[in-house]
Amino acid sequence: MKKTIFVLSVFSVGLASGWYGHQYWPDIRLVLLNDSMSEQTLTATTIEPVTSINSQQLVDSELTAPMQGFKELLVDWNTTKIVDHYRQLTQLDDEHKKFARAAFIQKLQQGFEQGKYHQLIKLVSHYLKLNAGDYQIIYILAESYRALGNLPAAIKAYYQLEQYVYDFDQIDNIKAKINVLVQAYHKKVVGESNGEERWPLLLKFYEELALLDQSNYSYLFKQAEIHYQLNDYPRSLALLDYLLADIEWGNVARQLKHKIATKMRAKEGIALRQDNGHYIVSGVIESSHQVELLIDTGATLSVISTRFFKQLEGATEAEFLHNTMMNTANGQLIVPVYRFKRFEIAGRAINDIEFAVMDLPSMEASQGLLGMNFLRNFRFNMDQENNLLFLDLK
Repeated sequence: MKKTIFVLSVFSVGLASGWYGHQYWPDIRLVLLNDSMSEQTLTATTIEPVTSINSQQLVDSELTAPMQGFKELLVDWNTTKIVDHYRQLTQLDDEHKKFARAAFIQKLQQGFEQGKYHQLIKLVSHYLKLNAGDYQIIYILAESYRALGNLPAAIKAYYQLEQYVYDFDQIDNIKAKINVLVQAYHKKVVGESNGEERWPLLLKFYEELALLDQSNYSYLFKQAEIHYQLNDYPRSLALLDYLLADIEWGNVARQLKHKIATKMRAKEGIALRQDNGHYIVSGVIESSHQVELLIDTGATLSVISTRFFKQLEGATEAEFLHNTMMNTANGQLIVPVYRFKRFEIAGRAINDIEFAVMDLPSMEASQGLLGMNFLRNFRFNMDQENNLLFLDLK
């Protein structure tokens, strides 16, 4: 992995009431080169501070005893002592507040540049227990997690950051970064784990995201998709029913519900009847015309009898396509091929399906043949003992 570079090109400190420093917002620019994501530059939107102060000037100026003590503490990574001393300094006058802030940020900047992400996260996390709303420090926390490749933790930190930002452009910027990280983590899990590991990991991930952002319905839909992959259809349907009324997600929710309904039907065998060792199944052409077809896995093209086709005249929009050569017991015949808008068996439907039309004088129990141009669209098998056909969409 290429080294992550953290640059605080210009750091400005604003005056704050008390020691909390909610008004601070640095001009932070980060370039992250990460193996799991494409190279990209992410720039935080800048808020102009009330007062600009050079942090190096503050650190190098004449120091009081409390300032000098704090500067010496910052040499190491004693998290508790640094945060406690920082709090004490900010309870003094404005000069000590400004110094504490500048020196603290300089410490974080150096830690990031040196790749000391674990120490940095520990220090920042302890600091945020006392000052949860310091969004510039939350930003540094998020980027430290990101530099480590801990994308779920980085996403959580970005959502924490969003709570304390009120500018719409900044919120959009944060959401865009979250979206990049979510996609990167999803891609990483898919690429690095097998099916048994993948879906539980992703399910937990999107469940946590849904708690962080209840207005983002994509997280609910992702959960529904994962439950579908795990064959947990009831939970998937419950989530999809919740999404049906949404303008953006209602249509895709209905599509997935249809797939689930098809999968659930596939577990139910379709009744067959036998005739002289052959199996016959009932189907419906164009939603209203029932037809009995003999299952013939050796036939490339499905067939209906000329007699049955004449019964459909005027009641179907079948389109003539071309003539084709068919092999029969009496030799080769040239027969017409028609395209029908829809054909289904027990709810398993195929649109724009072709049937050859020809005389079938030897077939009395059926009105045609069901060939592979229908069956190949499914995983199918026959339970000959119980006279059942199982069709499952591929």
